[in-house]
Amino acid sequence: MYSRKRIVVTGSQGNIGSIIFQNLSDKYNLVGLDKLDGTQNIKIDLTTDLDRLEEGLSNCDVVIHLAWDNGEDFPNEVSIPENKIMAENLYKAVASVGTKRLIIASSVHANNYRNLSKVYIKVSSKDIPDTPYGASKLYIENLGKFYASRYGTEVICIRFGGIINNDEVRIEEDPLYANVLLYKADAIDLLIRCINKKNIPNGFTNFYAVSNNKNRLHSIKNNVGWKPKLP
Repeated sequence: MYSRKRIVVTGSQGNIGSIIFQNLSDKYNLVGLDKLDGTQNIKIDLTTDLDRLEEGLSNCDVVIHLAWDNGEDFPNEVSIPENKIMAENLYKAVASVGTKRLIIASSVHANNYRNLSKVYIKVSSKDIPDTPYGASKLYIENLGKFYASRYGTEVICIRFGGIINNDEVRIEEDPLYANVLLYKADAIDLLIRCINKKNIPNGFTNFYAVSNNKNRLHSIKNNVGWKPKLP
């Protein structure tokens, strides 16, 4: 039986946040933070409400950072500074209140996967993002390395593939969507493992999260013990 850890989820009314609340509320004490009003969250602006952010993080075991302005997304070549500011403020708040673990929603777009090869794509220090969106995610990952090293925060950066509540393949968004799809059930299992993993070696890890799709492009090697079961 899973312990009732207190988990704070930013961007709780978004796609992945909704999946978390629908599927993990019976396992954890979930607290949502979102700029929108909602019955399952505290309304907060992560770019400005720093004191309230620290209050919201008090006594929590793990933070899952999903909050994002989707005006910055693949394939748009748009950068929205507030996305980086939200992450920066959250890192500061987590370090200030002493939260042990921070799970960051990164993306497969942190590295260009358009040049198809027979070798699975692995996380590398030489990663080149495919859009400003991917570059922002890469920046937030690197900031996590700093906070893990300086403040001892355990940081897990998950490079999510496409995850949708109904497991729909959205070819109109990305011709390679089927290659990078992350099925909802696999995503839930992954998040449980990230929450419950006893320790993160060296305090930081980042890895790709895609299901075991036909023509999969990415390595699914990770150190949280996750193995996708779908499709």
